[in-house]
Amino acid sequence: PAPVPNPTSAPVPNPTSPPVSSPTGSCTGHEFRLKLQTDEYGDEVSWELEDPNGNVVIQGGNYPYGENLIDTTECLSSDGVHTFKIMDSYGDGMIGDAYYKLWYDGNVVIYHDGQYGDGETVTVPGGEVNAAPAGSPPNQAPVAAPTGSCDNGGHEFRLELQTDEYGDEVSWEVEDPNGNVVIQGGNYPSGENFIDTTECLSSDGVHTFKIMDSYGDGMIGGTRCFGSRTGHCVFNDLT
Repeated sequence: PAPVPNPTSAPVPNPTSPPVSSPTGSCTGHEFRLKLQTDEYGDEVSWELEDPNGNVVIQGGNYPYGENLIDTTECLSSDGVHTFKIMDSYGDGMIGDAYYKLWYDGNVVIYHDGQYGDGETVTVPGGEVNAAPAGSPPNQAPVAAPTGSCDNGGHEFRLELQTDEYGDEVSWEVEDPNGNVVIQGGNYPSGENFIDTTECLSSDGVHTFKIMDSYGDGMIGGTRCFGSRTGHCVFNDLT
């Protein structure tokens, strides 16, 4: 009899991510960037950006079922306040570690988890959020500007903090190697807050970052802590 060939398995395709748009050359207008991490129901998510006249100038969606990471940068030719809209066709927003983050001319506009119900809008620049009826808008705490460059020496420290809805319970501080508090923050409004602050540290050595919760239950939802150890985060030796 003729030899029977071994059965062959169909090739298994590698996971595919949606195409990532690159900047279209040097931007003579305003650079807009979106980074979007969907949950496993990425096919429910869509978004668009409107210019000041209400015209849709950029949009995205129709992603595959499953988690998708989208990182796209576009050049806006129009000035003025734009409106970013993100929608969920099922009406329940995103769950888990899903989030979206917007930049305008290199500055962070908002960093938000996926708890927006059937959708929300964000002003660009500005970061004011108008939630759909299914949810309530998070508060945007004042964003501290860098206190000068570190060109003359020192070490740049940056903190991005997304609180849960109990942002008024959160506070933090940075101690130098001698235990002196050199930077601190807190007293945020009740509600979700996004803090993005950059400071210049004049001292070398190991610093200690402390984050505290006055209620004692930490943060919930899409918030995360990286490099934590019993509530403290220790920097590398800054020498």
